[in-house]
Amino acid sequence: MRVVGAGSCFESRKYDVADSKAWDFVCQIVTELEIKISQLDYANYVIKGQDQKENNYTIGIKPIAEQVEVLIDVAGKKARLFGFNNNVKSVEIFFNRFEKLLEIYEQGKICPNCQANIAKAVKFCPECGAPQ
Repeated sequence: MRVVGAGSCFESRKYDVADSKAWDFVCQIVTELEIKISQLDYANYVIKGQDQKENNYTIGIKPIAEQVEVLIDVAGKKARLFGFNNNVKSVEIFFNRFEKLLEIYEQGKICPNCQANIAKAVKFCPECGAPQ
């Protein structure tokens, strides 16, 4: 679901992944996008911050049964009634990176010996050398 208006863009999407892994993805993306974190709530999975263009980000994760809902709201520094810069691109960049990380994660498996995330096709773990 996407809501666009007043210089901001809110979107939520659901994924079949553990909430802790989705939170890891969100934290990695926030670092990559160079968002300065102003508020971080580990217990409720919420990050608030600001990017270099002074857009305000609110990113959250909500566990729902066996899925997780990823929510993001990107708002400009001023609310406007009409404008062409509604931060849709920022939201799309975030979700493209999230889905790319999810795809990489789903292509791998966990080594039973060292718990490293490795490719499914390998015969030996590159981290510990254990046969797969």
